[in-house]
Amino acid sequence: MISIFANIMFGVVHINNVNGHWSSLIMYIVMGVWLQLVYIWGGRNIWQNIMTHMVYNGSISLLMIFSVIITMFFGK
Repeated sequence: MISIFANIMFGVVHINNVNGHWSSLIMYIVMGVWLQLVYIWGGRNIWQNIMTHMVYNGSISLLMIFSVIITMFFGK
């Protein structure tokens, strides 16, 4: 029960990332579940969660930068 609450809270904390669209909350709840599984499978080591979160955020940032560059050179 507490696990479900924690994952919903993870989604609620990140709701500003999707401009307050509650339908996008599911994506962050799933990410919360994934981070929870990483924590459990990793021997309850918080650093694996931190690194997983950093890799996720970094990959999203790189994709955004890449799309801006592509748009600048090939967009209208």
